[in-house]
Amino acid sequence: MSEETSQGEDALVLRVGADLGPADLRLPDDANVGPAAYAELRLLALPAEEDEEDDQEKRKDPAKGEAELDDEDDDADEAVDADDEPDTDDDDADADAEPDIEAPARENLPAPPALPAPYLVHPHFQPRIFTGRAADLAELDAWLAHGQPARVLTALGGIGKSALAWAWLQRRLVDAPWAGCMWWSFYEGGATFDAMIRHLAAYAAGVPPAEALRADRPELERRLLAALRARPFLLVLDGLERALVAYHRLDAARLPDEVADAAIDLHACTDPRDGRFLRALVQASPSRLLVTSRIFPSDLRDGDALVPGVELCAAQGLDPADIPDLLRAVGLDPEAWWVAPTTQAMAKLGHSSLLWRLIAGCAYDYARPSTFTGHGDGEPATLRMHILTTAFEHLPARAARLLSRIAALRSPVGIDTVLALADPPPLGLRRPPRQPLAPLRQLEQLLADNDYPSTRTYLQDRHDELRARRDAWDVYRALAGPYSRLPAVLAHYANIHADLCLLEARGFLLWDRGSNRHDLHPVVRAFAFERLEGDDRTAAFVAIRDHFEQLPPEPAAAVRSVADLQRTIEVYSALVGAGDFYAAFELYCDRLADPLYDRLSAYTTIVELLTPLFPAGLRELPSLSDPYDQSRALTSLANALALVGRGDDAAALRELGIRLDLQRRDASGLVISLVNWALSIEAEDHNRAALRTFTLAHRLAVAAGGKQALPLRHRARLAIELGRWDEAEADHAAIAERELGAHDRLTLARDRVTLAIYRDEDPAPWLAAAWREHQRTPQLFDLAELHALEARVAAAAGAWAAAETHLCEALQLARRMGSSVARFSARLATCLAHQGRPVEARRALADAADASERSLAEAHLALGERDVAGPLALVAYRDAWGEGPPFAYIDALRQCTRLLAQLDLQPPDMPPLDPARSPQIACEAEIEALIAELAAGHAEP
Repeated sequence: MSEETSQGEDALVLRVGADLGPADLRLPDDANVGPAAYAELRLLALPAEEDEEDDQEKRKDPAKGEAELDDEDDDADEAVDADDEPDTDDDDADADAEPDIEAPARENLPAPPALPAPYLVHPHFQPRIFTGRAADLAELDAWLAHGQPARVLTALGGIGKSALAWAWLQRRLVDAPWAGCMWWSFYEGGATFDAMIRHLAAYAAGVPPAEALRADRPELERRLLAALRARPFLLVLDGLERALVAYHRLDAARLPDEVADAAIDLHACTDPRDGRFLRALVQASPSRLLVTSRIFPSDLRDGDALVPGVELCAAQGLDPADIPDLLRAVGLDPEAWWVAPTTQAMAKLGHSSLLWRLIAGCAYDYARPSTFTGHGDGEPATLRMHILTTAFEHLPARAARLLSRIAALRSPVGIDTVLALADPPPLGLRRPPRQPLAPLRQLEQLLADNDYPSTRTYLQDRHDELRARRDAWDVYRALAGPYSRLPAVLAHYANIHADLCLLEARGFLLWDRGSNRHDLHPVVRAFAFERLEGDDRTAAFVAIRDHFEQLPPEPAAAVRSVADLQRTIEVYSALVGAGDFYAAFELYCDRLADPLYDRLSAYTTIVELLTPLFPAGLRELPSLSDPYDQSRALTSLANALALVGRGDDAAALRELGIRLDLQRRDASGLVISLVNWALSIEAEDHNRAALRTFTLAHRLAVAAGGKQALPLRHRARLAIELGRWDEAEADHAAIAERELGAHDRLTLARDRVTLAIYRDEDPAPWLAAAWREHQRTPQLFDLAELHALEARVAAAAGAWAAAETHLCEALQLARRMGSSVARFSARLATCLAHQGRPVEARRALADAADASERSLAEAHLALGERDVAGPLALVAYRDAWGEGPPFAYIDALRQCTRLLAQLDLQPPDMPPLDPARSPQIACEAEIEALIAELAAGHAEP
């Protein structure tokens, strides 16, 4: 808003187009606030005049006719259950949804521009004023001409790393000396390494977008790296710290620098595959890599040195010589008395461009410049906080409130979300979700065709709910037109626009006019969010929750990455931020647990989401009131932690679960917790304690009169690995058939296949039984394991071609699940080498870096690389020894002994079993007392 326009009612409001849809808000042409004088605001207005049903039909597949659509509806009753509406594809579709968070999950990658046009996937939100930096720009030019293949710019937030990299890239686009260039920002929601690889493969390697979306990542990496080595590309990765462990948390967008700097040991990529790919990019000459990050990634270090091909540059702030140009650009006098002392004080902060913009924006209006220099003699952290506080406190209350609410979000947002977070309009009339016409038609048909009372009751309740939503839309249509023309309503939206313009002019807000999206610098986001306290913070998160819950949920079939769940994750984050942990955990269980765990294997994301439920740390119970929910949260987080390699934290949580179940005197829950804890210590090769814990869990189940299958099954599985085969068979015989589900029977059949292989018996009968059980419970994990067993049997018989076929199937299944393919790839390399295909074998080994040393040794030996296989075989023998007999892995030890003999090596000397080093069972005395009490209770007449 211009200086002359002090009241929102005086702003000029124009409608664009013939319909009464979105409206544009413009200020007078002579307004003196530059490009900030325009913004699109979607005022509450009537929708287009065309019928809603016609609008929905236009969004259907044009190749389908009405008859075919009706045929699909006839079978809809089979898909109706207590949690799902029938066929919600048309429900709540929002044509104005934002592309970053509010848009439905994308099922296809966008087509990239044709080379050599640049692919700016996430255009940077450049500050309205960018001045100076001539020396920094020239240094980047020199790096491109003569420097190392990769350059990493690091600095604290606010120095201007991203703005510098973006400005330099825009300059170089004019005479781009490369085959193509790509800008990728990890600050965007869902901007992961996996997504980047798929976009870049479509752009640089020419992979069709549909194929790039679904292809196996290792294959895409190979094709992409080949393309980058064939021709020169420029890759700019902005905000890499978001892909590192230190920032892999729900509030990463609001982390201050001191949090990142304290986590010195957390600078690796969250996914080891990402770290390996980052190192590969460094070696992809003649292509060049420019990275900006608050912290240097440890994946690019080689001990105390940097990996070859990388140079590190500590980015600097503004050159003092450029400060007068910045001040002139915002209409300030660089010769004013306050400029010299402020420049002297700002030298302590490296002349942060962000802080200079805040000072300039505030000083332009009415703040006394001395307010910024009063702490010039203090410590840099004190001065930095003083500048941020002063600039924030000079904001009008309404604008400051809007800024803090935007800061509660995790990524850039569009105008619809901004409107939802602003103070409510007069009378609070808001546009409801679109009419659920298609589901209503389906429910009416189902009601007409269904005679079952219970089903009709459910269908009628759902019908009434959707009908109420349609009625709400009818009421809205009747009121929205007159409402949107009320002067007070127009003033309300004009004031929002004025606040956005003010926040941008003051340096707080980044505003991309092309997409009409808004973002905050991480430093501003962290500071402004901390200004939300008490009821204000809760209200902000409630507004976020309400806004995103009105949008349709992500379709399950379209969930192929964590980014496709971004909308639900935003609701979850809002619930956590509002302190409603119970609702957050229920949302997690209902809509996030299954896709994240089963479909995506997104264990790091699970850790990120569930950790905030433990505000007192991972050695205390979660802040959930229901003990049952506490137990579920403990188990879910512990399992995810174990799968990402944080075994100590997983074991600690599982011990908490044991104590919680003891406190509740929940014997059945305690049996499960004991089994989980045993799995944790088994993963650390404490097989003696694990076997004792499985036995303790079984005794507890017997004393409680509960199900015994779980501890017996796991004890038998471990006994098979330890060579205690008679004990394993006895446990199998003791399992009651009535306690077994279909999946339990499949697991037992697989274990019996393993037992037959270890005993050199014919596994065929048990393999046939396992395949039969699999038909009853077809799960990808089990199918992959069955193919792996078939491959082992075939390889033992020298049928390398048959083994290859099964391993290829297992590989494809593992990739579909997002699981590790290393062990299958290593074994496949061995098969290929034995068939005289060394090139393919080495290609398979490239995907086997995380495989066991024994598998890698066998592959290298099959390739004739004895010097590589020898050290690996010795390490494998030590791993197989474990705690030592009788708790060594008997089959692995036998295989390693045979492997060493083939390499003419002697087994290394290993220490015997030391029972004193075996961990104590958690709460063993209390559990023994409970067992005795339960047994005595059952013994009483």
